Amino acid sequence: MDSISPTSQRLGARLATIALELGGPRDGVTLRGDGETRVSDVQQDSRRVSPGDLFVARMGSGGDLRESRARMERYVEQAIAHGATAVLRAAGSGPPLPLPMIEVPEARLRAAIGVAASAVHHHPSYVVEVVAVTGTNGKTTCTTLVADALDRLAQRPACALVGTVAVRLGAQTRPSTHTTPEGDEVARVLAWARGQGASHAAIEASSHALDQRRLAGTRVRVAAFTNLTQDHLDYHLTLDAYGAAKRLLFEEMHPGDSVINVDDGFGEALARSIGGDVLRVSASGKPADIRVRTATIDARGIDAIIETPRGVAHLKSPLLGAHNLDNLALSLGTLVAMEIDPQRAADALGASRGARGRLELASNPAAGEPVVLVDYAHTPDALARVLGTLRPLTTGRLLCVFGCGGDRDPGKRAPMGRAVAEGADLAFVTSDNPRTEDPRAIVDAILAGMGDLPDASDLAHARRARHVEVDRALAIERAIAAAAPDDVILIAGKGHEDYQIIGTEKRPFDDVAVAQKALAAVSAETSRSVRKGG
Repeated sequence: MDSISPTSQRLGARLATIALELGGPRDGVTLRGDGETRVSDVQQDSRRVSPGDLFVARMGSGGDLRESRARMERYVEQAIAHGATAVLRAAGSGPPLPLPMIEVPEARLRAAIGVAASAVHHHPSYVVEVVAVTGTNGKTTCTTLVADALDRLAQRPACALVGTVAVRLGAQTRPSTHTTPEGDEVARVLAWARGQGASHAAIEASSHALDQRRLAGTRVRVAAFTNLTQDHLDYHLTLDAYGAAKRLLFEEMHPGDSVINVDDGFGEALARSIGGDVLRVSASGKPADIRVRTATIDARGIDAIIETPRGVAHLKSPLLGAHNLDNLALSLGTLVAMEIDPQRAADALGASRGARGRLELASNPAAGEPVVLVDYAHTPDALARVLGTLRPLTTGRLLCVFGCGGDRDPGKRAPMGRAVAEGADLAFVTSDNPRTEDPRAIVDAILAGMGDLPDASDLAHARRARHVEVDRALAIERAIAAAAPDDVILIAGKGHEDYQIIGTEKRPFDDVAVAQKALAAVSAETSRSVRKGG
């Protein structure tokens, strides 16, 4: 993401003040040089350093230690050349420097970045109340729902949205490259939001970000948990480690309130184990603080009666599926935790259209086109849930176009294949973002989970079958060409993304745009056939 300048005038802080906020000598923090040195921003990228900045000198993980140290020292030289006035680094990680430094224990360097940046920007999260949502699935939808609702309640752009899709405040939108930005960027974004008059920020807290302490220095008003299923095991290695990273939001960040989905097994255990104020949420009707009493879920959306500690709310939403009932209940709990009247909160949530690339309609069924939905589902559980949502809404066949990302957790490929084999009538197995892996090898790993599901011989009529097409655009085109008006097509895995990563190249690719082009081609061909027949 492009770095955001928080205000037209940089605030800044004394280096001694930053060192004190990092803990001081008792915590292994050493200030070397002039503590009166003013710092105007914190940067981890030497190319972005401006005069007056504190540069974070950090060695990359892995690789040869000497090479990493030499590379870091080159970055320090570049930062100094660009005007850095001080350096933040791990103790003992480099030679003396000709400018002031703060050194911290290596294990605390990642957390120190966010704390230092928050100090430099005068603690923006003390003014902008932060809602942080973590969990495997639902983070983007929940943060979008909360941000949309807060904007509607305030009748102005009141809540900055920070996450997978973008950084957004009202009509102002900036692209995002991380689900959760680095610690220095989090502080800049919050300071920018404060300068724009925002009262709140809704942030997706990924497991990577929590493990890397990117939210250190940020005061969290409400922390919310959605669910935990297999994902990111290429990074965390085990599901226990993955869950432990999620737990950090509640145990290290000390949120004012916690809102937890107790229909999820991990969430139920989490709610029992953490201290502080906890609102338990259940969409299944089990005893909880926020409890769905009744719900109707159909092609028109969701109509639910939800009990809260502050009264009963009637919530009607255009969002589809049981998983979105979970998201709406958790979002309602988050707003109730912020002391918003439950019915006002429910009305505001019901006006939201949800997040881009989350069951986003790409077709026009009223014009006779099949229902084509684009969704970010990229885990076995998410795929199973979305397909389960669409099954009762499907009168014809349910088709699914999907793949798995390369250079990512290979252990979920076969389970994703199994989820689609069990949940769809016709599976189109294709590429996602293959990155540096062989796309065909990824497809083969997916097929291993699909059992004896046969290859489709007639795409227009096939059921309980699969079709392999490594080229994603062609796979989407074939699915749409094969579909009847009463069929439903789910294009899964990439959602809001407007690119495809092949090798190390990021190429323009948008599932919605590709689908709409294919629909137009089918429509044009149908029109030609009608004219010839006439």
